[in-house]
Amino acid sequence: MEGKPTALLSLALALLLTACGVQDRSQGVAPPPSVEIVALAGMISGSPGALTFNGHPLLTGSAQMTAQGRPSSPARLRPGSVFQGTAVKTPQGYELLSAEVHHEVEGVIEHIDLAASRLVVMGQNVLVGPQADIGEEGPATTSRSLQLAELKAGDRVEVDGFPGADGSIQATRIEHVPAPAEADGTFHGVLSAIDHRAKTARAGGCSLSFARAQVTGSLVTGARVEVQGRISGGTLLASSVKVETGLEELSGATLELCGPISGFDPVAKSFFILSYRVDYSRAKVEGTLANGTNVHAQAPFLPEGAAPGPASKVRAGSRIEALPLNARADAHGRTRRAGETNPST
Repeated sequence: MEGKPTALLSLALALLLTACGVQDRSQGVAPPPSVEIVALAGMISGSPGALTFNGHPLLTGSAQMTAQGRPSSPARLRPGSVFQGTAVKTPQGYELLSAEVHHEVEGVIEHIDLAASRLVVMGQNVLVGPQADIGEEGPATTSRSLQLAELKAGDRVEVDGFPGADGSIQATRIEHVPAPAEADGTFHGVLSAIDHRAKTARAGGCSLSFARAQVTGSLVTGARVEVQGRISGGTLLASSVKVETGLEELSGATLELCGPISGFDPVAKSFFILSYRVDYSRAKVEGTLANGTNVHAQAPFLPEGAAPGPASKVRAGSRIEALPLNARADAHGRTRRAGETNPST
């Protein structure tokens, strides 16, 4: 079956490359009229009492919140959490309207290598760097800090982070869930080696069988999927496979992505942040892009046939002022490139 990776962005966009620190559009708190609504996707930074996104305050307030599709509380958002959602952008920061926490993998720890700062969860290698935030879920949305050495095989954890070039997960936050360990878990990965006859594939470095799975979306090479199931004999037996579609198109709204890039392709001039493919072919690049580079990308969603914006600038390693540019997010796995007329630099 032919197709392209899901949640693709074709961007003539404003990219801010900096140390910066999402599910379909959900129904959140109704914003007041005449305000700027933005879609956000990426990693939260700051401290537990003062969250930030791309260096600006992130005010969670009474936002409608889900985690892996389940109702949750905005108080569960922590530094290192990876999310996607919508917000009102104000001079004071982002006022969050709705959010979906994006756990890269959720399940039981199979193995811990303290010397290498590495976990294995649902067959996935999880790398725990010095910046990763580790905590334990408590009552009334509380969380206490943990050290990696306090975790053990058999513990159930939720891991937020970003995929690495080698298929591993670079953790930004690990939450120990003090509940009876369950065999089933959830993880996110990119499909390859798909055999539709045998109903097998590779995803995130793991062998996958979807013979008995409920499949949502088209399973094609390069598609990023959310998989639920259990490990048996080194194979993930999926009960559910869902192709990620990212945020729905928000005509006139701005999408802001923040996090390290993966799948960097200097020939195609593209890279991924989460499940979004960013095409920077029309951007003026200053500095060096590479897998793992922290990026802030900003672009308006435009309706079909809208006039294009000016060209963008891209700079690695430091923040620059964004220029308004063109982009379109396609939730059906197609790449759409916005037009360009008389770009300026």
